[in-house]
Amino acid sequence: MLRHSQRLSLLLLLVLAATARGQAAGTGPKVLEPWLLGLTAVVVFLFIVFVVLLINRFWNLRMRRGR
Repeated sequence: MLRHSQRLSLLLLLVLAATARGQAAGTGPKVLEPWLLGLTAVVVFLFIVFVVLLINRFWNLRMRRGR
C-alpha cells in the first residue's frame, strides 16, 4: 500500500506528465477568451484550496491519532 506522501508524489507526476503531453501537440498557442481565462483561474484556485484543506485535515487526523 502506498503511503500518503507517495500517493501525492505519484499524483503530481501524473499531472505534470499530462500537462507535458498536452503541450507536445504543436498546434501553437491558443488565446482564451477573457471570461474563460477568469473561469479557469477561479477553478484552479478552488482546486488548490480543496487540496490544501484535505492535506490539513489528514495532518490533523494524524496528529490526533498520535496522542
